[in-house]
Amino acid sequence: MSFLTQIRVFFLLLFTSLSFSAFANPFAGLTYGVYSDLRIQVRVLNHEIIQKSSSMGMSLHQYRVEGDTIKLVSFGQLVDSKLNVSVDGKTITDLMFKFVYPLKQEQPCLTNIPEPKTEVGKTCWNDMKACHDKLYGLDTAQLKQLCEDYIEAACSSWEARTSAEKSGQSLYGAITAIPAAPVQEYTDTMANLCRSGISGDLCENAARAQWLSGQYLAARDTLQVACSSPINDSSACEYVANFAALTEQDIASPAPGIPSGAFARRETGNPDFTIAEDGTVEMDGIAPVKAQEEKGIIRIRHNKGGDFAFRRAGKDKLIGLDFWNQLKVYHLRHDGE
Repeated sequence: MSFLTQIRVFFLLLFTSLSFSAFANPFAGLTYGVYSDLRIQVRVLNHEIIQKSSSMGMSLHQYRVEGDTIKLVSFGQLVDSKLNVSVDGKTITDLMFKFVYPLKQEQPCLTNIPEPKTEVGKTCWNDMKACHDKLYGLDTAQLKQLCEDYIEAACSSWEARTSAEKSGQSLYGAITAIPAAPVQEYTDTMANLCRSGISGDLCENAARAQWLSGQYLAARDTLQVACSSPINDSSACEYVANFAALTEQDIASPAPGIPSGAFARRETGNPDFTIAEDGTVEMDGIAPVKAQEEKGIIRIRHNKGGDFAFRRAGKDKLIGLDFWNQLKVYHLRHDGE
């Protein structure tokens, strides 16, 4: 073989190798790491999962890249959406809302996300968009399996179905009253999923289930796992800081009656509401109203169609019980705070 022929063969092999590499890695145009603007953060975790965070919370999405289009399906609602990525992989654009997210920080690929184990989980993972419609036809056991495969929408459907069967409480009733505790199987399953150390969002759902069951300190421990998880939400850390001072003694020995003074979540430092000696409550957004106490539950009427509800913990803490105040502890502010 002549030298010229050898050169031609070499470049042919090199071109072929590069071509196959490009086709073998269809995600080469999207960089692992954090893309963000002042409002929203988009974190590309690995070749299949994106985390979106904003002041409204955190959500996980499965994604597929087709050309310059990123097709997303959320784990929480199984709703699809689209983003665009630039040719150099340095900018993500939300064309619908005109948001532009430049790459701020490259990060290593997150490799410890578990794969679905059940047949229903594998089927859903392979077509997340179609999975949305399938949820309605699944029985309770299948919804549990799908939940255990980290499909959050299935966890919500499983919890709603089992809770409705248990209490007969409607969604509106859950929002306007004190939500009923979910079935223990759901609470235990969610706590086990949280301890896998993957998704902080699943941990927060587990903590809410424990909270509604009166397991306040267990909920705090669960949120601590959420705060430290690879896919975390900073709100979990804020919750932990909020009731870090809550003790078993506080829970076991609540003071009687309606307390008075200014109450605040510890993470804000500013009073959220004030209760006068006669029980009159001053709170932003609602007219002054008298707090009522019944069987150890303190209720404050609001303009959302129901009551804010609290139970006392020790002498100077209020534990939130209603839909709006789950995972919140309010602390009596003393002079000088």
